[in-house]
Amino acid sequence: MTDSLTGRRVIVAGVANELTAFICLRLAMEGLHVIGISSDQALLQQTAHEVRDVHGRFDYAVHFSQDAVDVMSKSARVAEEYGGVDSVVFLASDELPASPEWTRDPDKPARRWAQLQELFP
Repeated sequence: MTDSLTGRRVIVAGVANELTAFICLRLAMEGLHVIGISSDQALLQQTAHEVRDVHGRFDYAVHFSQDAVDVMSKSARVAEEYGGVDSVVFLASDELPASPEWTRDPDKPARRWAQLQELFP
């Protein structure tokens, strides 16, 4: 266990499969308090059980949107509920839908980035 990580809180948004669940497990094994966000409640519960088996801390929040700004907003609310977090990790899933509207609106990524910066200054 790395002493510099022990007790720090990290949000992992996008817990969507065994690989991302393993990332949560590994972070918890390093002493982090992991807070997972996903639309897959069963996977979150299974991950919580596995993390607690190795004496780690894992809490979770279910969120059904795959929109990046919605997920960031949910992450900001969860961070506030826990009195702040030290890190936020966004794991993109291959299940996320493509955003063809970005190709029609070249300014949309810049607007999204500005929205994200407002949530996490």
